[in-house]
Amino acid sequence: MKYGITALIFVLLFLLACSSPGRKERETLVSKGVEFSQESFFNSVVRGQTEIVKLFLEAGMSPNAKQGGITALMEASRRGKTHHEIAAALIQAGAEINVQDPYGVTPLLFAAISGSPETIRMLLKSGANVKAKDSDGRTALIETLTTENDLPPETIEELIQAGSEVNVRIYGGLTPLMIAAAGNSRILQALILAGADLNATDDQGATVLRWAKDSPENYKILKDAGAKE
Repeated sequence: MKYGITALIFVLLFLLACSSPGRKERETLVSKGVEFSQESFFNSVVRGQTEIVKLFLEAGMSPNAKQGGITALMEASRRGKTHHEIAAALIQAGAEINVQDPYGVTPLLFAAISGSPETIRMLLKSGANVKAKDSDGRTALIETLTTENDLPPETIEELIQAGSEVNVRIYGGLTPLMIAAAGNSRILQALILAGADLNATDDQGATVLRWAKDSPENYKILKDAGAKE
């Protein structure tokens, strides 16, 4: 009887181990020649291997795992449009949205720098802090206005509507309105409607109108809105 109970307990423990969460996914990773480790997980994120990343998460890998002070969501966000699905999987798995790297850069800032409208939109819907600043005082709005990647005006409008600080200042005393003064008129108008200071001056004393001198259309928009020389 004693041995019978012992054997039963052994069988139950064996069955429990066989049915442990993530076991099947770990076996699948092994069958694909992928080691279940944080390093392999990050390598899969970098390479854009969406299905492998999902297997890691289902197998129990933490969506907040870090490498070199960077989380997987930061890595996916800074990789741009090609990694949007990975960013989505990480968020769904519970990745921290407003985590910052050693320089204060958040996933939203990374997405703005890399020029990924889909990831920006998803992060905003997931509760990203639109007012977060990096160590240089730059916000997601500033990054979208200065990135070399083409972003549609509606993406910048979404950031503004989400509560971005339209009068934040960066190096040289520049404001979002100054940066946008010679660019897309739709973005300029969105900033004006959101309360951007029409008569702010940079550290050299240049007005917003001075920044718009190479864009007659924007110059007129600013003048009509009340900007002064």
